[in-house]
Amino acid sequence: MECSNSSQVGRPATVRRRGRWLVLTVVALAAGVAVSEHPFAPAVAASPRRQAGPEGSSTPARSRIRLEVLGTPWDQPTGAPQAETRVVLAPGQGATQYIVAGAAGDEDVCRVGFVSAPAGLRPVHLWEVELHLLAVSPTRTTVELRWRRSRPREPETAGVGDARTIALGPGDYHVFDYVAAAAGSTSCANVVLRILADPLPDPLPQPPVTVALWMSQDDAKGSHWARQDVTGPLGGSLSFRLGPLEWSLDGTPTSLRPDGTPIRPDVAGTVQPVRRADGQLDVEVVMTRAVSLGRARVTGDGRATFTCAFDEAIEIPMPDPRGQARARVADLWGSPVAPGVHALGPLTVVDFSQFFAAKPTRLYVIVRHQRSSKGLHGSSRAPGL
Repeated sequence: MECSNSSQVGRPATVRRRGRWLVLTVVALAAGVAVSEHPFAPAVAASPRRQAGPEGSSTPARSRIRLEVLGTPWDQPTGAPQAETRVVLAPGQGATQYIVAGAAGDEDVCRVGFVSAPAGLRPVHLWEVELHLLAVSPTRTTVELRWRRSRPREPETAGVGDARTIALGPGDYHVFDYVAAAAGSTSCANVVLRILADPLPDPLPQPPVTVALWMSQDDAKGSHWARQDVTGPLGGSLSFRLGPLEWSLDGTPTSLRPDGTPIRPDVAGTVQPVRRADGQLDVEVVMTRAVSLGRARVTGDGRATFTCAFDEAIEIPMPDPRGQARARVADLWGSPVAPGVHALGPLTVVDFSQFFAAKPTRLYVIVRHQRSSKGLHGSSRAPGL
């Protein structure tokens, strides 16, 4: 699993949502585990801004502002690819976000995402978006939006931009820029940028919920999976740990072949479900995936954000692990080994991208009203969702 910089673009992923499939974007961060609805790490730095008065005694304390980038395939509805980031602001606070289209060496403007800083990047288009929350009420968010689009590969080309004050109700959106593509030159016909906002109520005691999480790895014989249920207040950050799962150097689960030193992938992190004004849930999963071989351990961090309902199953396909581990392990060279496993002097080397190439990993998340359940893990068929 390898480090990937902020200019890498993710690959398609899917979220299962009541029988239909929503195409999102997945990125491989350090350990090839990061999953997100946007392929770049967003800059979410709040900064002081002029204070704005409240809009009545029931004014919410904050608003969750979302920036979305939507592509329009040549022969399908607008919506794929999709990238988004979210920032929570109080009146008087601000944040700056950077959006890119077309990574270095790639002319496809439909490969979009958010970056934490644009220095050194050469995308086809670069947007700098400044957000300043002016006021928020239960029915309206008023935000000042300033944006500028430039072409870093053509510094002599004049940029475009605008500044406007926008009032948005829950579920409303405002399109602030549009870029069309030449026919046949990119994977989609155009890219649309829009802003949405959801007022957040003042913090109140929240009912407890149970979040069911599964990590599943498949091979030709079935699924090898780990499950855990975590319980806590709605809106709270709930910690979880899935696994480790264990694989022999010959590529079989260790439950089927107990000898030898196993390769152990596991995922740990937090999940935070927050109720929206419309009753839906905004869920953020922050995770670290690790794969170990003996004492060698390779890790990487990632994040997934999505909107769902209670009892709605979300499937997040995860990028294949990358990178290598080298360790002194039990001598199994009299037995067959899986692709990606080889000897280097006294060491055993495992190339994780090869070893897990035919073993896709998925994370499943379901938020439920509180229920009693015990975590479990082992080898079995994929969990019934």
